[in-house]
Amino acid sequence: MFNPLKVALLTLIPLGLFAQMGGGLTGFGMMGQAMAGMGASGPVVAADGTIYTLRRGPRQMMGMTQMASSLELVAIDPANGSDRWKLPLSGYLLSQLVLAPDGTIFLTDSEPGMMFDFGKGMWGPATRGDSAQKSRLIIIATTPDSARIVNQVSIDVDMLSQPVVSSDGAGSYVVYVNTFDMGEPGAMMQSGNVSVERALFAFLPDGSIKFMVKLGQM
Repeated sequence: MFNPLKVALLTLIPLGLFAQMGGGLTGFGMMGQAMAGMGASGPVVAADGTIYTLRRGPRQMMGMTQMASSLELVAIDPANGSDRWKLPLSGYLLSQLVLAPDGTIFLTDSEPGMMFDFGKGMWGPATRGDSAQKSRLIIIATTPDSARIVNQVSIDVDMLSQPVVSSDGAGSYVVYVNTFDMGEPGAMMQSGNVSVERALFAFLPDGSIKFMVKLGQM
């Protein structure tokens, strides 16, 4: 049956938000692969050739809308493919990795308020095991032998874009992230209206907010 709300949501979510999924299956982004649980994030390569990528362990279905799985960031030696180190991660909908000039890795973890219910074949409010967790900018410091999460900046929105790192012209850099917020899922389902509020956040390398600009609705 034609569902105008479902169609509206599918067209509103930017394709660039498709990501590796850790703790749940949402169907946002590149819909065909994401809804099939085939989320993938491409690798990034450091100046010394080290390959950074996300690796996911076995998944188990939890109800009709969620999957539980282990997830880790891994550094791979380009000479022989062995692990240099691995860092366990938790997240709901993780973005592509972005590597800053100083070796810091940035990625986002989105906590959408809507999920695709495969049993009903439609969108509905999310039921998340970590529902108190907000979307996050995750900052990871790396060395040749190890990595650690140095900051996780919570943002009270549904979706975050992949970060973009740009020079500030003074020897450092700024991290830019677009945010997308769809408001209360219950109100959306009752009215059938979709109104996505957008904003641009600029972060300093330590995760502190430089500025925020509202971008209006879409």
